[in-house]
Amino acid sequence: TAGQALVARELGGGRDARARSAGQRVLVWSVAASAVLGAVTLLGHRVIADVFSADQAVVAAAAGALIWVAAGQPVAGPAFALDGILVGAGDLRFLAGAMLVVAATFAAGSALTLASGAGLWALWATLTAAMVVRTALMSHRYRSGAWVRTGPAMSA
Repeated sequence: TAGQALVARELGGGRDARARSAGQRVLVWSVAASAVLGAVTLLGHRVIADVFSADQAVVAAAAGALIWVAAGQPVAGPAFALDGILVGAGDLRFLAGAMLVVAATFAAGSALTLASGAGLWALWATLTAAMVVRTALMSHRYRSGAWVRTGPAMSA
């Protein structure tokens, strides 16, 4: 939401350089915060899992899944920041297309997980892979600068 507001304000005011700068700040903070969150989750995955159940089978499954959750954080943070930046820029058509690709990635991975019986960890690995695709697509769009449109063209 912060990225949305910051970028929309600057683009709406015709200040594309400031919109890029705001987007960059949001990305830097999201990468830093998600890396810290990922590290904390990885280091504490067993303790965190213990909070949810006394059943050791549940704890083991949750701890394994939390490793994938931790691995996904440094990828998810920038994805969510880029969502806000691109929404603030009114780049909704691109986002819709990108999310179709991400949904297809997740659906295919989920089907493979179900067919193989790999379990919970594989579903989290699939979600992490889908998040990598999401971040890659949106990062490419962000770096291209195609999202930077000021004034009336902003919502096109």
